Formats: sequence, structure tokens, C-alpha cells
Amino acid sequence: MLRPEALAGWIFADLLIVLFIVGLGSATAPEIPDPAAVEEPLPKIVGMRQDPEILTIDYDAGALIGSGAGSEDEGRLVCERLNEVTGALQGERAALALIFGGGKDIGVALESAVRIAEQLPCAAPTLFDGTTTRDFWDGSLPRGTARLEVFLFTTD
Repeated sequence: MLRPEALAGWIFADLLIVLFIVGLGSATAPEIPDPAAVEEPLPKIVGMRQDPEILTIDYDAGALIGSGAGSEDEGRLVCERLNEVTGALQGERAALALIFGGGKDIGVALESAVRIAEQLPCAAPTLFDGTTTRDFWDGSLPRGTARLEVFLFTTD
């Protein structure tokens, strides 16, 4: 004689098989729409232009990377200069901005590039909204000059 404990596993397995068969039998096939009836416009592909817009600004490197009121004043001047040079780019959005600080002192040039990057949203908020920035040193530029290479989004 079989004990009830020995049958419990078999009964459980049989119930699972029955539930599986009932589930398969109650499944319905999805309706596949006619491709000709679907008339959704294709989404525009957004990419990044491969040719950057080259912008150059001059600034007082010592005042910009310093601390205190002089740094804030120079930051405002950099914001105004950036606003002037980005005027032709109104209505666009920047995907990437490479900022090259100039001068023989690498530390000063890189810190200047970082401070200029901080001023981008002030200068053109819609242009630089969510833009990725990278800071570099360019020893061929004089101290107090920065070159910005701005890569714009495109929907073409």
C-alpha cells in the first residue's frame, strides 16, 4: 500500500501538466495588422554633424581661474563673449563641445577650459542644454585665448 506522502509529488506534477494544457488551449493568436493600413510617419533620425563650428574667445586667464570677485566678474565677461560668438547658432542644439584652453602652462589652460565650460549654459541656455563638454590644452594658442569646437545635432 502506498502512503499518501508518496503520492503528493505525483499529484502535484499531474496538476501542473493539466494547468499547462489548459493555458495552451486558452491562448489566442494576436491580430497582425495589415502593413498597408499602418501609415505612421517615420521618425527623424537625430545625429551629430561631423564638421564642428569653430569659435574663439579671449579672456583674462589669471582673473578667470582665480578666486573672489575678480573671478566672478571675468566669468560674467566670458559669458557675454560666448553669447556674442554663439549668436549665429541660435535655434540649434549642441551635442558636444570641445574646449581648448591656450597657453604654455598646461594647468592654467585646462582650468580655464573648465571655467569656460561652466559658462556655456549662461551664454546660450538652449544651445548648450545637456551638452557634453571636454576640456583640452592647446599650446599653439596664446594664454587667454580659447577655441571651442561645437558639434551640433542634425535631423537630416
